[in-house]
Amino acid sequence: MRRLLTTSLVLLLSMPPAFMLADEAPSGPPAEGDRIRLKAPGVADRTIIGRLLRADQSALAVTRDDGSVVDVPRSAIQELEVVRGRRSHAKTGAAIGAAAMVGVVLATPCDSSVSPCDAYSAVYAVFFGLLGAAVGAGIGKMIKTDRWVKVDPGRVEVAVAPMRRGVAFGVSVRF
Repeated sequence: MRRLLTTSLVLLLSMPPAFMLADEAPSGPPAEGDRIRLKAPGVADRTIIGRLLRADQSALAVTRDDGSVVDVPRSAIQELEVVRGRRSHAKTGAAIGAAAMVGVVLATPCDSSVSPCDAYSAVYAVFFGLLGAAVGAGIGKMIKTDRWVKVDPGRVEVAVAPMRRGVAFGVSVRF
């Protein structure tokens, strides 16, 4: 019974709070030049990744990384995402590090010289869990990836108009 209570306490303390697991808030539509990825099975077998070249009422034009331009009809788009900065993986690293170290402490046999089976087993587990979380967070902080945010393809409108000195660019959003 005591072992079950200790294990439950350690697992509860090693879980990240709910606010750390919450999804990102959706953002506005992409602007010309933003990096996007979209799924349009009728146009391409794979996900199209590139920069938004232009958008009109019927289609989006995307410049792929290889330089080719793809016109994608809005009706064919199943999913559209835009890059909104970069993110680190510190939270994930902390959770993995804590879980790994707590698992090592709990898996240590009772007959070893550093036995977690005594009254201090919860202290051992919490200490090594925090140590593992710190190391995991440090490693996760160094790993950066793009932060993709889903947007509604029907909300993207890009317009270009002549001005006295050059060209004006505008984006409108429909709700």
